[in-house]
Amino acid sequence: MCTGVALYDTSDSSPLAAFYIGKSFFAAIGMSITGASYYEYLSDGDHDLFEVAIEELEERIINGKVTSYWIYSDLRGGLPWDAAFTYQTGEYGNFPHIGAHCDGNIKEVYGAITDWLKNVAEQFHVPYGIVYTAEKITAALHYAAGENCTSMFPFENGFAFQKEAPGMYAGLGRYTTSMLRMVYPYNVLNGKHLQIKVVHQTLLDWINDDKERGVLRLLGEDRWIWEVKDEHLTAVNMALGEIGILVAWQPERSKKRIRKLP
Repeated sequence: MCTGVALYDTSDSSPLAAFYIGKSFFAAIGMSITGASYYEYLSDGDHDLFEVAIEELEERIINGKVTSYWIYSDLRGGLPWDAAFTYQTGEYGNFPHIGAHCDGNIKEVYGAITDWLKNVAEQFHVPYGIVYTAEKITAALHYAAGENCTSMFPFENGFAFQKEAPGMYAGLGRYTTSMLRMVYPYNVLNGKHLQIKVVHQTLLDWINDDKERGVLRLLGEDRWIWEVKDEHLTAVNMALGEIGILVAWQPERSKKRIRKLP
Protein backbone atom coordinates (compact mmCIF):
# COMPACT_ATOMS: atom_id res chain seq x y z
CA MET A 1 0.00 0.00 0.00
CA CYS A 2 1.03 3.61 -0.44
CA THR A 3 -0.24 7.10 0.28
CA GLY A 4 -0.68 9.80 -2.35
CA VAL A 5 -1.12 13.55 -2.08
CA ALA A 6 -2.34 15.79 -4.90
CA LEU A 7 -2.50 19.60 -4.74
CA TYR A 8 -4.34 21.40 -7.53
CA ASP A 9 -4.31 24.85 -9.09
CA THR A 10 -0.77 25.42 -7.82
CA SER A 11 0.37 27.93 -10.46
CA ASP A 12 0.76 30.62 -7.77
CA SER A 13 3.59 28.60 -6.21
CA SER A 14 6.95 29.20 -7.91
CA PRO A 15 9.12 26.26 -9.05
CA LEU A 16 11.70 27.19 -6.39
CA ALA A 17 9.17 27.40 -3.56
CA ALA A 18 7.77 24.03 -4.65
CA PHE A 19 11.31 22.60 -4.68
CA TYR A 20 11.69 23.36 -0.98
CA ILE A 21 8.20 21.97 -0.35
CA GLY A 22 9.38 18.78 -2.04
CA LYS A 23 12.53 18.53 0.06
CA SER A 24 10.47 18.98 3.21
CA PHE A 25 8.21 16.10 2.09
CA PHE A 26 11.11 13.64 2.13
CA ALA A 27 12.27 14.97 5.49
CA ALA A 28 8.75 14.46 6.87
CA ILE A 29 8.51 10.82 5.77
CA GLY A 30 12.12 10.03 6.73
CA MET A 31 13.34 9.03 3.26
CA SER A 32 16.50 10.31 1.63
CA ILE A 33 16.44 11.93 -1.80
CA THR A 34 18.45 9.84 -4.27
CA GLY A 35 17.82 11.66 -7.54
CA ALA A 36 15.81 14.07 -9.63
CA SER A 37 14.75 14.72 -13.20
CA TYR A 38 13.42 17.67 -15.16
CA TYR A 39 11.41 18.22 -18.32
CA GLU A 40 12.95 19.93 -21.34
CA TYR A 41 11.85 20.45 -24.93
CA LEU A 42 13.81 18.71 -27.67
CA SER A 43 14.79 20.24 -31.00
CA ASP A 44 11.83 18.58 -32.75
CA GLY A 45 9.34 20.20 -30.35
CA ASP A 46 8.80 17.05 -28.29
CA HIS A 47 9.98 16.82 -24.68
CA ASP A 48 11.82 14.36 -22.46
CA LEU A 49 13.00 13.84 -18.88
CA PHE A 50 16.66 14.36 -17.98
CA GLU A 51 18.23 12.84 -14.86
CA VAL A 52 20.33 15.08 -12.59
CA ALA A 53 21.54 15.26 -9.01
CA ILE A 54 19.30 17.14 -6.60
CA GLU A 55 21.92 19.92 -6.30
CA GLU A 56 21.96 20.47 -10.06
CA LEU A 57 18.17 20.55 -10.20
CA GLU A 58 18.11 23.28 -7.55
CA GLU A 59 20.67 25.31 -9.49
CA ARG A 60 18.71 24.97 -12.74
CA ILE A 61 15.51 26.07 -10.99
CA ILE A 62 17.23 29.09 -9.43
CA ASN A 63 18.61 30.08 -12.85
CA GLY A 64 15.16 29.79 -14.44
CA LYS A 65 16.13 26.87 -16.68
CA VAL A 66 13.64 24.37 -15.21
CA THR A 67 9.94 24.67 -14.40
CA SER A 68 8.57 21.09 -14.21
CA TYR A 69 10.42 18.30 -12.46
CA TRP A 70 10.48 15.18 -10.26
CA ILE A 71 12.36 14.48 -7.03
CA TYR A 72 12.52 10.88 -5.84
CA SER A 73 13.83 8.31 -3.40
CA ASP A 74 14.97 5.08 -5.02
CA LEU A 75 16.63 3.06 -2.29
CA ARG A 76 15.65 -0.33 -3.69
CA GLY A 77 16.85 0.40 -7.22
CA GLY A 78 14.53 0.42 -10.23
CA LEU A 79 10.95 1.52 -10.78
CA PRO A 80 8.62 2.29 -9.18
CA TRP A 81 10.37 4.64 -6.77
CA ASP A 82 9.97 4.35 -3.01
CA ALA A 83 8.73 7.95 -2.85
CA ALA A 84 8.33 10.77 -5.33
CA PHE A 85 7.45 14.46 -5.50
CA THR A 86 6.51 16.30 -8.69
CA TYR A 87 5.85 19.90 -9.62
CA GLN A 88 3.97 20.35 -12.89
CA THR A 89 3.05 23.48 -14.80
CA GLY A 90 0.83 23.87 -17.83
CA GLU A 91 3.74 22.85 -20.07
CA TYR A 92 4.74 19.47 -21.45
CA GLY A 93 1.17 18.27 -21.94
CA ASN A 94 0.30 18.57 -18.27
CA PHE A 95 -1.61 20.97 -16.00
CA PRO A 96 -0.59 22.82 -12.81
CA HIS A 97 -0.45 20.48 -9.84
CA ILE A 98 1.84 19.03 -7.19
CA GLY A 99 2.02 15.32 -6.37
CA ALA A 100 3.71 13.65 -3.40
CA HIS A 101 3.68 9.87 -2.98
CA CYS A 102 5.17 7.40 -0.56
CA ASP A 103 5.27 3.62 -0.61
CA GLY A 104 4.84 1.79 2.67
CA ASN A 105 2.42 1.04 5.48
CA ILE A 106 -0.33 3.68 5.52
CA LYS A 107 -0.58 3.54 9.32
CA GLU A 108 3.08 4.49 9.63
CA VAL A 109 3.15 7.43 7.18
CA TYR A 110 -0.35 8.91 7.26
CA GLY A 111 0.30 11.18 10.25
CA ALA A 112 3.61 12.44 8.87
CA ILE A 113 2.11 13.17 5.46
CA THR A 114 -0.97 14.95 6.74
CA ASP A 115 1.15 17.03 9.13
CA TRP A 116 3.38 17.98 6.19
CA LEU A 117 0.38 18.92 4.05
CA LYS A 118 -1.07 21.02 6.84
CA ASN A 119 2.18 22.98 7.06
CA VAL A 120 2.33 23.42 3.29
CA ALA A 121 -1.25 24.66 3.10
CA GLU A 122 -0.62 27.11 5.94
CA GLN A 123 2.38 28.64 4.13
CA PHE A 124 1.27 28.55 0.50
CA HIS A 125 -1.92 29.15 -1.42
CA VAL A 126 -3.36 25.66 -1.92
CA PRO A 127 -6.98 25.98 -3.07
CA TYR A 128 -7.61 22.23 -3.18
CA GLY A 129 -5.76 19.16 -1.97
CA ILE A 130 -6.47 15.47 -1.38
CA VAL A 131 -4.82 12.56 0.42
CA TYR A 132 -5.67 9.04 -0.71
CA THR A 133 -4.38 5.48 -0.57
CA ALA A 134 -3.51 3.23 -3.48
CA GLU A 135 -2.31 -0.34 -3.83
CA LYS A 136 0.84 0.69 -5.73
CA ILE A 137 2.85 3.87 -6.03
CA THR A 138 2.39 3.81 -9.81
CA ALA A 139 -1.38 4.01 -9.28
CA ALA A 140 -0.92 6.93 -6.88
CA LEU A 141 1.24 8.75 -9.45
CA HIS A 142 -1.28 8.27 -12.24
CA TYR A 143 -4.21 9.21 -10.02
CA ALA A 144 -2.78 12.61 -9.08
CA ALA A 145 -2.48 13.50 -12.78
CA GLY A 146 -5.76 11.86 -13.80
CA GLU A 147 -3.93 9.44 -16.09
CA ASN A 148 -4.52 5.86 -17.23
CA CYS A 149 -8.19 5.85 -16.18
CA THR A 150 -7.01 5.26 -12.60
CA SER A 151 -9.72 5.31 -9.94
CA MET A 152 -9.82 4.84 -6.18
CA PHE A 153 -13.50 3.96 -5.77
CA PRO A 154 -15.82 1.44 -7.50
CA PHE A 155 -18.24 4.35 -8.06
CA GLU A 156 -15.68 6.58 -9.81
CA ASN A 157 -15.26 7.38 -13.51
CA GLY A 158 -11.54 7.12 -14.19
CA PHE A 159 -11.71 9.38 -17.27
CA ALA A 160 -13.79 12.21 -15.79
CA PHE A 161 -11.12 14.08 -13.84
CA GLN A 162 -8.68 14.35 -16.74
CA LYS A 163 -11.41 15.85 -18.90
CA GLU A 164 -12.22 18.39 -16.18
CA ALA A 165 -8.57 19.43 -15.69
CA PRO A 166 -6.91 22.23 -17.67
CA GLY A 167 -4.48 20.94 -20.26
CA MET A 168 -5.16 18.48 -23.04
CA TYR A 169 -8.95 18.66 -22.68
CA ALA A 170 -9.05 22.36 -21.68
CA GLY A 171 -11.30 21.47 -18.74
CA LEU A 172 -12.96 24.02 -16.50
CA GLY A 173 -11.19 22.92 -13.31
CA ARG A 174 -14.38 23.24 -11.27
CA TYR A 175 -12.91 21.02 -8.53
CA THR A 176 -11.16 24.10 -7.09
CA THR A 177 -14.37 26.11 -6.73
CA SER A 178 -17.84 24.66 -7.32
CA MET A 179 -17.25 20.88 -7.20
CA LEU A 180 -15.00 18.27 -5.61
CA ARG A 181 -13.14 15.50 -7.41
CA MET A 182 -14.38 12.94 -4.88
CA VAL A 183 -14.29 12.83 -1.07
CA TYR A 184 -11.14 11.36 0.49
CA PRO A 185 -9.91 10.63 4.01
CA TYR A 186 -8.20 14.05 4.04
CA ASN A 187 -9.30 17.06 1.96
CA VAL A 188 -8.01 20.64 1.79
CA LEU A 189 -10.89 22.95 0.89
CA ASN A 190 -11.36 26.67 0.36
CA GLY A 191 -14.30 28.95 1.18
CA LYS A 192 -15.92 28.47 -2.23
CA HIS A 193 -16.09 24.72 -1.65
CA LEU A 194 -17.94 25.22 1.62
CA GLN A 195 -20.61 27.30 -0.11
CA ILE A 196 -21.46 24.53 -2.60
CA LYS A 197 -25.19 23.82 -2.38
CA VAL A 198 -26.17 20.44 -0.99
CA VAL A 199 -29.92 20.49 -1.67
CA HIS A 200 -31.16 23.32 0.60
CA GLN A 201 -27.99 23.98 2.59
CA THR A 202 -24.31 24.68 2.10
CA LEU A 203 -21.64 22.01 2.21
CA LEU A 204 -20.38 23.65 5.40
CA ASP A 205 -23.73 23.16 7.15
CA TRP A 206 -24.23 19.71 5.65
CA ILE A 207 -20.91 18.48 7.10
CA ASN A 208 -21.53 20.03 10.50
CA ASP A 209 -25.03 18.50 10.74
CA ASP A 210 -23.75 14.94 11.18
CA LYS A 211 -20.53 13.76 12.82
CA GLU A 212 -20.39 10.80 10.42
CA ARG A 213 -19.81 13.31 7.61
CA GLY A 214 -16.40 14.12 9.04
CA VAL A 215 -14.73 16.97 10.84
CA LEU A 216 -13.89 20.45 9.52
CA ARG A 217 -10.95 22.37 10.96
CA LEU A 218 -9.89 25.89 10.05
CA LEU A 219 -6.44 25.77 8.48
CA GLY A 220 -5.81 29.43 7.75
CA GLU A 221 -7.33 32.27 5.83
CA ASP A 222 -10.09 30.79 3.66
CA ARG A 223 -8.76 27.21 3.98
CA TRP A 224 -10.10 24.21 5.87
CA ILE A 225 -9.18 20.58 6.45
CA TRP A 226 -12.05 18.12 6.00
CA GLU A 227 -11.20 14.71 7.44
CA VAL A 228 -13.56 11.75 6.94
CA LYS A 229 -13.17 8.35 8.57
CA ASP A 230 -12.71 5.41 6.22
CA GLU A 231 -15.91 3.72 7.36
CA HIS A 232 -17.98 6.76 6.33
CA LEU A 233 -16.33 7.54 2.98
CA THR A 234 -18.72 5.47 0.87
CA ALA A 235 -21.85 7.03 2.36
CA VAL A 236 -20.47 10.58 2.05
CA ASN A 237 -19.40 10.06 -1.56
CA MET A 238 -22.71 8.51 -2.51
CA ALA A 239 -24.71 11.31 -0.91
CA LEU A 240 -22.76 14.06 -2.69
CA GLY A 241 -22.29 12.13 -5.92
CA GLU A 242 -25.98 11.51 -6.40
CA ILE A 243 -26.74 15.26 -6.34
CA GLY A 244 -24.06 16.04 -8.92
CA ILE A 245 -21.24 17.85 -7.10
CA LEU A 246 -18.48 15.23 -7.52
CA VAL A 247 -16.53 15.49 -10.78
CA ALA A 248 -15.67 11.80 -11.06
CA TRP A 249 -18.82 10.26 -9.60
CA GLN A 250 -20.62 7.51 -11.46
CA PRO A 251 -23.14 5.01 -10.03
CA GLU A 252 -21.59 1.64 -9.35
CA ARG A 253 -22.69 -0.85 -11.93
CA SER A 254 -24.65 -3.78 -10.59
CA LYS A 255 -23.13 -7.16 -11.25
CA LYS A 256 -26.06 -9.14 -12.57
CA ARG A 257 -25.62 -12.69 -13.65
CA ILE A 258 -26.26 -13.25 -17.33
CA ARG A 259 -28.47 -16.26 -17.91
CA LYS A 260 -27.29 -18.59 -20.62
CA LEU A 261 -29.68 -19.66 -23.31
CA PRO A 262 -30.83 -23.25 -22.96
